[in-house]
Amino acid sequence: MSKFEYRMAGLMDLHEVAELYGDMARELDIAGMPHDRNAQERYLLLVIDSLVGPNPAAIFIAVNNGKIVGFIHGDMVVDSYRGRKVGRCHHLFVNPEFRGRGIALKLIRLLENLGKKLGVEVSEIQATPGREKAYERFGFRPVSLKMVKGE
Repeated sequence: MSKFEYRMAGLMDLHEVAELYGDMARELDIAGMPHDRNAQERYLLLVIDSLVGPNPAAIFIAVNNGKIVGFIHGDMVVDSYRGRKVGRCHHLFVNPEFRGRGIALKLIRLLENLGKKLGVEVSEIQATPGREKAYERFGFRPVSLKMVKGE
């Protein structure tokens, strides 16, 4: 049975998290959802920007034998319409070799617990098409359909 360490990512972890993000982008490509070819570099810039930006942001990681095998990246914003604090999950990915072991749920719970400490009232996650049922098992429910033009 593998043991996992869960913790907030530090600066020294960001390169490895970006590599895992690249794996996620390649998986989306295979599933027919084209992703940026420079995903790792763009993700590093996004993460650094979010960590030093105006909204509280965090990345939690799952580590197995010294290697990062999963991560969640989220932040908190104030909903301008209702004035409530919203915790947003931007990215959640677990290495396929480690799926089905509760890692994603643990990472979601870590982000939610941080959100509770910050006064988050609502949590949201953008599900990858075809994986909505997994997020429903974690307590999320669909509330809207995102529509895009020009992609």
